[in-house]
Amino acid sequence: MMKFWFFSVSILLFACNSTPEITEDEMHGTDLDWKPFTKSIFEEAKSQDKLVLLNIGANWCHWCHVMDDSTYANSEVQSFLQQHFILSHEDQDSRSDLFSKYRNYGWPATIIFNSNGDELLKLKGYHEKSKFLSLLDDVVKNPTVMVDESTESVTETDSVSNSSIEKLITTFNSLIDHQKGSLKTPKKLLTKNTIDLALNFSSKNDSLKNWLTLSVKNSYLLLDPVWGGVYQYSTNSDWKHQHFEKILRIQAEYISMYCDYSFQFSDKVTIQNAEKIYNYCNRFLSDRSPLFDNSQDADYIKGVESSNYYSLPEEERLKLGTPAVNHQQFLKENAMMSIALVKLWANTSNANYLIRAKEMVDILALDFAQPNGLFSRSIEDNEIYSLEDNTAMLEALTMAYQISGKADYLEKAEELAEAILSNFSAENGSLFSSCGSLVVESTILPQSNYSAAFALLQIGNISKTERLTNSAESILHAIYRSEFDSSEYLIPSILFSKKHLDEEPLHAVWISDKFGTNRELKFVQTILLNSFNTIVIDRVDLKNLSPEQELRYGSTKPNTLFICTSVFCSSPITTIEQLNEFFKSRTQTD
Repeated sequence: MMKFWFFSVSILLFACNSTPEITEDEMHGTDLDWKPFTKSIFEEAKSQDKLVLLNIGANWCHWCHVMDDSTYANSEVQSFLQQHFILSHEDQDSRSDLFSKYRNYGWPATIIFNSNGDELLKLKGYHEKSKFLSLLDDVVKNPTVMVDESTESVTETDSVSNSSIEKLITTFNSLIDHQKGSLKTPKKLLTKNTIDLALNFSSKNDSLKNWLTLSVKNSYLLLDPVWGGVYQYSTNSDWKHQHFEKILRIQAEYISMYCDYSFQFSDKVTIQNAEKIYNYCNRFLSDRSPLFDNSQDADYIKGVESSNYYSLPEEERLKLGTPAVNHQQFLKENAMMSIALVKLWANTSNANYLIRAKEMVDILALDFAQPNGLFSRSIEDNEIYSLEDNTAMLEALTMAYQISGKADYLEKAEELAEAILSNFSAENGSLFSSCGSLVVESTILPQSNYSAAFALLQIGNISKTERLTNSAESILHAIYRSEFDSSEYLIPSILFSKKHLDEEPLHAVWISDKFGTNRELKFVQTILLNSFNTIVIDRVDLKNLSPEQELRYGSTKPNTLFICTSVFCSSPITTIEQLNEFFKSRTQTD
C-alpha cells in the first residue's frame, strides 16, 4: 500500500547592492565540518562508524540563526557532534527534495540517520543546547529506526473527496476563523487555495464572503508599512505578532490573491497593496535581471529579534542598514511571480507588468531547461528536479501562450507536460514530489498532485491532447483513493478538482485575420480577469480556415469572439461591453 505525507495549509530605492549577501559560513558555525547532503555522506558514516546529522535551515529563518549562534556554537555540543556524527547542512530553499520530505519539521529541522540511511530521529524547530545534547545522547545510545509515520489510507466511505460540494463548503466553513480571519490555527496568513475557494463560492454564501473580506483586510497587518512587501505570517492566533522574513513565493501569492479580490469586489485599496508588494520586490529582490531574488532575512542582526527595527521609519532603518538578501533565483518562485505580474497587468492595464512577465518566462525557458525535458530549480542545480517547480513553469508557459497565442510557448508547455508524466509518475497513478539524484526516497504530496493535475488538465484542454487530460484525471482519482488524516485541509483542492472534472471548460474563440493587436490583447485581458484559470483561448485565422472552420466561421467578421462549449456558443461578441455582459449573466445563472 502506498503511503503518503501530508502538508497542512497552516504552514509553513536603497540599492540592493548595499545589502549584504548571506554566505555559507554565516548560516552555521565554521567550527563544525558541515558537508553537502549526498549519498557519499553515508559511505563516510559507515567507514567511521558514525551516525549522520542533517540540519535543514533557511537563510531568512530567525530560529535557524538562533540555533546556529547558540546551540551549534556551544563547545560541548560541537565536541559531541564531532565524536558521533557526520554532519550535513542544507538550505531548504535550494534543496527542493528535502523541503518536500521534511516540510512539516522546520525550520530548522534536524534529522538523524544511521549509516544505511534509515531515520532514527526527527526534530522540529529550535532546541537549546542541553535538550539537544540529551536527545542526541539518547539516539547514540539507542539508534532505533523510526516507525513509518506516514498516514495510512482510509476507506472510501470515510473519504472527504466523496462528499458533495455543499458538504465540503460546510466543512470548510467550520475550519475557518470567522472572528479574526484565516484558519483556526495559531498562524495567521492568507493561503491561495482557501482564498480561491472563497472567491469562487462567496456570491452565494454570505458567511464565506464575510470571512473573505475579513481575512483580506486583516492581512494588511502583514504588510511592511515602510517598504511594502508582506511578512510570512503572524503567530499567537492574531495578526500582530509578525514574522518578518519576506519570501518571494509569498510575495507572488499575495499579489495574485489581492488582484483576484480587487477585481471581484472593485477594491482599489487591495490592488494598491498588490502594487506596493511588487514595488518592494523590484527594489530589494531585483538587481541583476528581470528575475527576482529569493528572500530577505527576518533579522537585521542575525539571531536577534527585529520588531524594533521594523517599527522604525525608513530613514532610521537605512542608517542601520538592511537585512541580508539571499540572491539565489529559483524556478517556482519566479514562475509564480510571472503569473502574478500578468494579474497585475490585467487589473491595472500597466503594460510594464506584462512586459516583465514575458521576459521572466523567456529567461526561465532558456536558462533553466534541461535535456530530459524538465526545468531545474536553479541555473546551478540540474541533478534534482521538483514537481512543484515544474508545475509552476508549466502554468507560466501556459499563461504565456494564452496571452500571446505564440506556438513556441504551447510547444514548450506540451513537452514539459509529457516530461512531468515521464519523470514523476508513481505506480499508483499519482506523482512523486522529486526525481533525479535523490539521497532519500521521494514523497507524494497531495497538494502538489492537485496543482500538477490542474495544470496538466489545462494544457491538455488547450492543446486538445487526450493523453494529458486523461493523465490529469488519473492523478486526481489516485489522490482521491488515498485520503489522509486532516484531509479537510485539502478541501479547496478537492472542490476545484470536482469542478474541473464535472464541468466542461469554456472556449473563448477569437476570430481574426491579424493577431497580436491591441484589440485582441484587450479582449484577452478581459477574459483573464473574469475566468483566469478556467477558460481556453483559441485563435482562428480567417486566412487559413480548415473545411470545418469554413462552415462555422467563414462568414464571421474579423475581430469577433465566441465563447463556446460542445453544446452551446454565445452570440458574436465584438465589444468589451458585450464580453463583460456575457460574464455577468453567466455569474448570475451559475
